[in-house]
Amino acid sequence: MTEKQLTNYSKETIVTMYMALQEITESLKKTSDMQQEQMNVLYKKIDLLLEQVALAKVIHHEMSDLELKEIFGDKWRRLPDEVYKRLAFHPATFEVVQTIKPSFVRSAIKIF
Repeated sequence: MTEKQLTNYSKETIVTMYMALQEITESLKKTSDMQQEQMNVLYKKIDLLLEQVALAKVIHHEMSDLELKEIFGDKWRRLPDEVYKRLAFHPATFEVVQTIKPSFVRSAIKIF
């Protein structure tokens, strides 16, 4: 709408249009907030499903004691595993792939 077209409307009409625009904006914000909340609920449900899915493919990365000794010597200790999850999409199917990676660190503590 141009400025010239607006000058043809009365002040009351312009105020009414402005108020209607504000109501529409507030309504859209509420709708957007509700949709975001619904998405958050869905993400939580998906996380729960992923934890419960028995079809998850689990990949373990392990190292033999010989490999560990070659890298760290005799002084090493195991840290908690690093676990990564990703959702792999295959046309018409989904597959949960879980990777468990052991973590090690050279130990400064004398191991008996």
